[in-house]
Amino acid sequence: MSKKTIYIWETLSNIGGGQRVSLEVADILSPTYNVIFLLPSAGELSEALDERKISYHFMGDFSLKLGKKDLVSIFKYLSIRRRAKKNFKTFYKLDKPDLLYCPGPAALPLAASCGQKFHLPVVWHLHHLFESRLSLKLIRHYSKFSSVRWIIAVSQTVADQINNQRAKEKTKVIYNFVDSSRFEKGVPDPEILQHAQKGTLRICEVGFIQPSKCQLLLLQSLVELQKMGVSTNVYFAGSVRDEEYKQRIDAFVQANNLTKSVFFLGYRKDTENIYAAMDLIVVPSSLEGYSLVVVEAESSCKKIIVPNRGGAFELHSVFGVGFSFTDGDAESLAQAVRKASISTFDIEARRRLLLACNQSVFSKRIRDVFEAAFDARKTEESR
Repeated sequence: MSKKTIYIWETLSNIGGGQRVSLEVADILSPTYNVIFLLPSAGELSEALDERKISYHFMGDFSLKLGKKDLVSIFKYLSIRRRAKKNFKTFYKLDKPDLLYCPGPAALPLAASCGQKFHLPVVWHLHHLFESRLSLKLIRHYSKFSSVRWIIAVSQTVADQINNQRAKEKTKVIYNFVDSSRFEKGVPDPEILQHAQKGTLRICEVGFIQPSKCQLLLLQSLVELQKMGVSTNVYFAGSVRDEEYKQRIDAFVQANNLTKSVFFLGYRKDTENIYAAMDLIVVPSSLEGYSLVVVEAESSCKKIIVPNRGGAFELHSVFGVGFSFTDGDAESLAQAVRKASISTFDIEARRRLLLACNQSVFSKRIRDVFEAAFDARKTEESR
């Protein structure tokens, strides 16, 4: 009996937190199903799939500019549906997929629409808090489509964005996991250790360089820390997704004489070694739907600092991990850094978090969602 085929529709070529989860989901599903990715283009993600010997097609890029969407952007998005459906139809004829799994935010409405047209069950995986009311309205509209069988939300904060009863009934909250053993075994990167003099605090943010990640806020807090007399180095680990924003960051660093205190590490596969070299990890953005970084930092036994809103804060409030600051307030963030730097690490909170975000729980719940989607389709076909 041949394996059923699952399409995974990703909208980024680089690897961030969401793409790491997509790879984990693919690893869970591959023994049972034939998994094929739909990608915008070649990049870090296609390289990772090559290593795993997982097939993929290049669908083209259907994403819009980062951040809030204006009305023109929404109409532009609606206009590209034809091109997306045309490309999808080409690959659909080739592979005859049985289910479409969509974690990429730009493809969520497209996946629902293609599922409706080709009578495919669709599973959404929501990772994001949507900045734009127009985008959120679009998501809420398509979430009602009968093709969307299940909606996986990475946190209750994300799930609460879906406000219609029909969609709420098919929404499940599943916390993402990380391989905690990998981060427990991290070895401090010697180059990072060489940057700082004895007594200098090492702080890191992990994620794409883009406005929604709020790197500038962390740099503003660095200025506040210097005023307090706290010697600090800041490290950014992640590839640049917004060149204009990176230029603004560089200008801020130059204008505030921070060149000897700020380091850009780029995309790194060995993030466990980066965590191991740090004193504190910061998630400055309240736009995180979840935060793999929180779980990775806790796995590494590193203290984490999060804003008092968003998905990262949910992990702080539910499990008691880390420290919080007033969202968007650089001085409050600096105060939280100073407080965290002299506090002890909470081992019991770490235990509670990792118990809820472990691989076996995640794997079982993911498999259950896909089996339920296939069972529902089988029931319909037998009528």
